[in-house]
Amino acid sequence: MIKNGSNSLMIACFADHPGQPLEASKDAPDRKKKGGGKTVSSYFKGQLDDLMVTLYKTEPHFIRCVVPNTHKQPGGVESGLVMHQYQCNGVLAGIAICRAGFPNKMTYPEFKARYNILAAQVVAKAKNDKAAANRAARSYQT
Repeated sequence: MIKNGSNSLMIACFADHPGQPLEASKDAPDRKKKGGGKTVSSYFKGQLDDLMVTLYKTEPHFIRCVVPNTHKQPGGVESGLVMHQYQCNGVLAGIAICRAGFPNKMTYPEFKARYNILAAQVVAKAKNDKAAANRAARSYQT
């Protein structure tokens, strides 16, 4: 609507806005419009699809969301609320484990290299790093 208006400033300001329909052909006024321009919801869906493509390209181990305050105000942090969420999510337990000197996460090759000496015969028979790490871990339990 704004694209077909008479105010040139408004036309220039909203020329690339996603909610504006495509220009109507002026030589066929009795013909029905087909396929209007991008709506705000279709623009949002496009952005969401782009975000999902980006997320699927990455390999995150986990995503942890923390609500900083109950009033939804930017910059405000309620430390008690944040600490409660960390406690419930297991973050504090993970930090305590790391501070005690135990490994939190490691890859199969790192595990195999570090603990190979404890079960060298079992690790030598394994076909790959994952199998070696699994066999070594099982042998430690018995």
